[in-house]
Amino acid sequence: MTLGFVFDPKYPSRLTSIQPLPPFRDVHARGINEKGQVVGWGRDEPGRVRALLWNTIGKPPIDLGTFGGPNSAAYGINFFGWITGYARLQTGKDHAFFRKTGKLIDLGPPSDHRIALSFPFSYGYAINNRGQIAGYLASAPFTTGTTQAFLFTDHFTLLSNSLGGTNSIRLALNDTGEVVGRAETSIRGQYHAFLFRHGAMIDLNSRIPPNSGWALTVAWGINYRGQIVGSGAVNGYEHAFLLTPVTASAR
Repeated sequence: MTLGFVFDPKYPSRLTSIQPLPPFRDVHARGINEKGQVVGWGRDEPGRVRALLWNTIGKPPIDLGTFGGPNSAAYGINFFGWITGYARLQTGKDHAFFRKTGKLIDLGPPSDHRIALSFPFSYGYAINNRGQIAGYLASAPFTTGTTQAFLFTDHFTLLSNSLGGTNSIRLALNDTGEVVGRAETSIRGQYHAFLFRHGAMIDLNSRIPPNSGWALTVAWGINYRGQIVGSGAVNGYEHAFLLTPVTASAR
């Protein structure tokens, strides 16, 4: 059994486990907002996955349901309690969702028919306080095929990968709409952390000294100050990183 947990810096020596919801006993916490609401998912014995919301730590969660299929998962929640993730349709396709009150809203396929045919799967990973959603489209479930990062406001806006590769995934965004994630370079299978702002994708490796020894591979989060956290390799060993803009112009 796996149990998610919540860390409170007021009590650095204590981790608070979150409660499962039978039969989804194997639970994972994925996102938390300023009010302490937590989202994630649970897995049952047959392997079904269900999106869950914990409004109160220490109490059982709410099952957010699906779009008729067996699986769903919640990945992001904002200050207002708006949630994003994915839910499976009866057809077997996964679609990104938005939840504002009590019902999952299907973001649907992209309006461009050609893109919708190429990328029938979608996953919402993060949502900011403006209701913008960052995630990725996929040609096959999750990352088993080609992926294309998106930003959803009232429609899907695809982010062209300017790092030279085919695949990209958006993992987080802030309230100004700056997005971070990972994108494939011109070397197949090699990924670099990126920042997307003002309509352009920036390889974060270009923003650090070339002789630092670092290779930044994925960016997991960005705040309103533009500070970015992620992971990468230093002299062959994986480490977490924090990037802080020196000035606004440096970003």
